[in-house]
Amino acid sequence: MIKASLIVIVCLGAVVGVGVLSGWSIPGKSLATSDSTGLGGGQVADPATDTVNGAGDQQKKDVDLSLQASAAGEPAINFAKATEESAARNRFDLTRAGDGAGRVLQGAVAIEETNALYTMQQNTAGKSMVINKFDLSGDKKQTASRFSEPSDLLGHQGLTVDYISGSPRFWTSANADVKSAADYAVRFSVTEDGARGLLIGDYQRFKLFDRAAGDGSSTPAVSLDGRYLVVKQTGSKSDTSIIRVFDLEALVNGGAGDYATGFHLSEFTIGSEILDADQPVQALASDGSYIYVVTGFGKNGIDNRIAKYSMLGDLVSAKLDFTVGNTVSLEDGTGKKNEPEGLFWMRDQGVTRLALAMSSGNADAHRARIYYLDTNKP
Repeated sequence: MIKASLIVIVCLGAVVGVGVLSGWSIPGKSLATSDSTGLGGGQVADPATDTVNGAGDQQKKDVDLSLQASAAGEPAINFAKATEESAARNRFDLTRAGDGAGRVLQGAVAIEETNALYTMQQNTAGKSMVINKFDLSGDKKQTASRFSEPSDLLGHQGLTVDYISGSPRFWTSANADVKSAADYAVRFSVTEDGARGLLIGDYQRFKLFDRAAGDGSSTPAVSLDGRYLVVKQTGSKSDTSIIRVFDLEALVNGGAGDYATGFHLSEFTIGSEILDADQPVQALASDGSYIYVVTGFGKNGIDNRIAKYSMLGDLVSAKLDFTVGNTVSLEDGTGKKNEPEGLFWMRDQGVTRLALAMSSGNADAHRARIYYLDTNKP
């Protein structure tokens, strides 16, 4: 493996699938109204198919989709500092509950308004997903206060949240039992149930690609400014992934259904500058001006990687020796695993910081830690 101790700063032409790009924007595009069978909230889905019992056709509203940079100013993080292990702080060391509590973490997200931190894991059978809830302002070491039963509607990996409907709604990848699962992202609600329970409901499925031959993960991420949904799909080669950016409000207002053709704002391919056989995409995040991609299996002796792209696919920076969490992971089990499994935003002393979820330790006894990046930022 080629390793680099310095930040690599380059600018590459984006491979984009919609229109001609000019500067930071794509000309507005009005999409004609069309019919599409949708997977709507509260309906009962068959996870093995693309159908819902009793679902009718839903009409898509006319939407004007244009990709614009967020408000001018400094990026949300200092990338050079944020990617140094010395600038990271271990905020949480979590003990999860429910089925699969010791399995690999598959995503995390913070909801400041309700002072909650949510994580996601596969159940013991490896087929369904379990959501845990923690206290966002609580102790570094804490046990989940609530957890869900395994859901076969949710998939691995990625966990993110939007507020378009007022109350928080979550997104993740589609379950592997869905045909061409990698084409889809799912939106759902999480509510409290009983003394310690969480209830998953209002399930919707959105088709965002039209090329998957099998299962996989779209790894959705809602941008910090709440404007965009960023998703990925593994390319035809293991060292490529396709990134798409969607107008989040247009998706939510249009309802569940097929958005695979003509609805994305930008599309570009990432490749060998960050990916290889040991460096699959593990998590995405966006501040609305940039997209952050973290990769790696967390194998002993093979550093993870992190990169920063413009919303149109220009590679801004990449770090090929991303070692956050490596040192402490040596104390977990045999010390051979430090796998990135989530990238999201959290407030820290009045500052919004990029946070990294890491999984370490031995099989079925994995630790779940959350790190603040860029803690040198005032």
